Amino acid sequence: VREFSNLETRQTLKSLFLIHKPYIFFLSEPMTDFFTVHISFWDQLQMKFIAFNTRLPLIPNIWCLCKCNLNISFISCSNQFVVCSILVNHHVIYLAAIYASTSHIIRRQLWLDLTSLQSQYIGAWCFTGDFNCILGAQEKRMCIIPSQFSCTCLDRDLLFDSSSFLWSFLHLVK
Repeated sequence: VREFSNLETRQTLKSLFLIHKPYIFFLSEPMTDFFTVHISFWDQLQMKFIAFNTRLPLIPNIWCLCKCNLNISFISCSNQFVVCSILVNHHVIYLAAIYASTSHIIRRQLWLDLTSLQSQYIGAWCFTGDFNCILGAQEKRMCIIPSQFSCTCLDRDLLFDSSSFLWSFLHLVK
């Protein structure tokens, strides 16, 4: 969901919530301050605020919310991510909502920060969001072929095999 400041977008989001009933929700590029949305909107959706990223002097561009009955803990944030954790079946799962910079130089700090956090918080990690990475020459849109620098993160490439795994709340479905 983008551009959360207009009423039509909020109504669309409300409809999506009623259909899909998400437990955890990450909003990218809301284009408005979190506190301009009245608390009653989130109450109607049975959602509560977890955290947003910091990009001073700009407004946050990642909002994290969850169902009111969930116990999710905030871990860390930067201008490119928010990390929180949840206990599922006696296992801690770390969730990283990412909105990476389009600058590969600034994006390097994201990978350093996430690598550091992963070494401090041992467990299962889920990374979601907009990585703003070019993974291969097939994604080339300009006249320049991308460099070898790709989306290598946390000591391994983020490669996906045609949706081999789907995440369904509390279950990994293959």
